[in-house]
Amino acid sequence: MPRFEKKVLFSCSCLVDFLRGAAVEGDLIPLKVYERAAHKFSLTFREIEELILENDLYPLRYQRQRNIFGTQGQLRLLRSRVVVVGCGGLGGNIVEMLVRLGVGCLLVIDPDFFVESNLNRQLLATTATLGRYKAEVARERSTIINPAVTVEVLNQSFLSENLSTETSTSANNLAPTVNVVAALQVSAGLLYLLDDQLQNWSSGCFIDLLTPELESWS
Repeated sequence: MPRFEKKVLFSCSCLVDFLRGAAVEGDLIPLKVYERAAHKFSLTFREIEELILENDLYPLRYQRQRNIFGTQGQLRLLRSRVVVVGCGGLGGNIVEMLVRLGVGCLLVIDPDFFVESNLNRQLLATTATLGRYKAEVARERSTIINPAVTVEVLNQSFLSENLSTETSTSANNLAPTVNVVAALQVSAGLLYLLDDQLQNWSSGCFIDLLTPELESWS
């Protein structure tokens, strides 16, 4: 075995031993242990969380959902990728729930910025976020809530005339492992555009949460 591979295996073994030694209530890993491990082993929270779950340990932050997902289910969530189109009233809540659940990678697409009329109903709208792009605010809040989750943003519409090279590149970087596309600001035209994109995301499924009148569309 090459020296580099031996060093990597040794480092992983040391990290697993470190995690097991720091576990509480048997096999639960607190956030403060992530922080120590990240500093000690120069790893990201995402890498640490994956190693935790691969070794039959469990993040303390997800303890209340353990009976629902189990270790393998939580690992599957961490390795999942979701595209959220629109992060206003409903979309902001969806993004937050996905982040708190531990979905590992999100691509949030929204061209709008917060205005005062959003304050009465949109989770991400505060007096401090007025004038800021909704998707950027979603990423900022997500990082604070769950640093093991990666959130990419596109501050533009997911429409054919606005579908720039940047959009295509960012979206296709997730392919072919996109698991879910959740559309929160949709029209019939956008549904067809999403369908075209999903042809490139072979493992993806589409959830339209706002237009039940188009439920026959596929």
